[in-house]
Amino acid sequence: YQRRVHGKARRARGHVNQQRPQCLFSMSSLTDALARREIGLNVPLPLHRLVAMMRSLRVSLSQYLDIARVHTSSINDLHLDTLHERFLLTAGNDASIALFDTQRPVGLHGPHTARPLHVVQRGSPGSHSFGISSVRWYPRDSGLFVTGSMDHQVGVWDSESMQPVYMFDLSEKVFNVALSPCATHALIAVATRDSRVRLCDLATGGFTHTLSGHSGSVTSVDWSPAHEFLLATGGIDGVVRLWDIRRGSDSCLVLLDQHNTFSSTQRSSTGAGTNSATSHPLPGAPLPLQPYAQTASAVRLCSHYGPVVSVLFSPDCNSLVSSSRDNSVHVWDLSTSSHMPVHFSQLSVRAGAWHIGSCLSANGSLLYHPSGVNINMYEMQTGKLLTVLQAHFGSVTACIFRMRDQALFSASAEGLALVWTAGELPADMAHEEDQWSDDER
Repeated sequence: YQRRVHGKARRARGHVNQQRPQCLFSMSSLTDALARREIGLNVPLPLHRLVAMMRSLRVSLSQYLDIARVHTSSINDLHLDTLHERFLLTAGNDASIALFDTQRPVGLHGPHTARPLHVVQRGSPGSHSFGISSVRWYPRDSGLFVTGSMDHQVGVWDSESMQPVYMFDLSEKVFNVALSPCATHALIAVATRDSRVRLCDLATGGFTHTLSGHSGSVTSVDWSPAHEFLLATGGIDGVVRLWDIRRGSDSCLVLLDQHNTFSSTQRSSTGAGTNSATSHPLPGAPLPLQPYAQTASAVRLCSHYGPVVSVLFSPDCNSLVSSSRDNSVHVWDLSTSSHMPVHFSQLSVRAGAWHIGSCLSANGSLLYHPSGVNINMYEMQTGKLLTVLQAHFGSVTACIFRMRDQALFSASAEGLALVWTAGELPADMAHEEDQWSDDER
């Protein structure tokens, strides 16, 4: 069966990416950058960014790396370790977890299929009893990862033994979990069927915070990559909120409104509370000026017309991307907490989805978003659809971008994970021996 599925995927490669993206950068711009670098007018970083951007635009289904099929049903989530971007975790609706090494063996010629290093099946000691909805590596140590499941449990796992070391009982179905990449704390933000956001402390094994404000289930959570106390959440109520978790009962900084009903200056004049964001300064990029408080007392503010399925900070933390079951993607300017006038077209969010894993390129200029059985690549600044990645035969549930080589990993409801790369050298070129003579050396 696996050979048949992979065979279909390989046959599909003939028509994958026939619609090539209209390049934002031409070969002439690369040639010019190389020439300027040769004569010392450019430092290496801008050239590196240009090449990375051009590679990000040209991703297609990898001809050299496959991920072996392990799960018997949908893969709900996947994640790469942040330290080496090498080890891939996949979590399935069959309550199984698989760990892969995505590094191609040195000296290997031809295609390579990554086999699982470990697989945890339902029924294994300490395993989840229902589908796993979310999986995340601990940012500072690839020896630890976290899972969230429909069995109401958030599991903390040792990746060496693939055994759970602790289980948090949330008493509600878990849709999404997140760990801060920059924090000194060890808090897990958890989105559940409850209207409250729960924060679990890895250090103590207890619950430290409960953030109340959503009027329905919370579906998505994401920590800021620059501010350790800044958290974004989205819910089934169509609302995206920003929280400063240090504030206690007044934690909500702002409710993001797609109609920009209140500008930042209007918030200040409405007296939306005296505890402005500046009273608890956060380093780096500016944040919304006032907490949410009572600004929505007279008008119903909403971020989307449907349930929110994804919230995602940009790498520079200047903007936030959210998407919804109403097939909309919104970009928010975090300096003013305003909705930016960018329209993303031809998006089809899976009906009934609670959470969908979208991702951004290394510099945040490209958005990769699951759309039915495809992955749409958008230009963030304009919302323009650049290309559609086609190879999956089931709805795409999640994707993640690997920054070091501009590769993309995706998972789908057919239980298959695929790898998308910017193209590799042929094997005979990649492993070519040095043929120079002794005299030429």
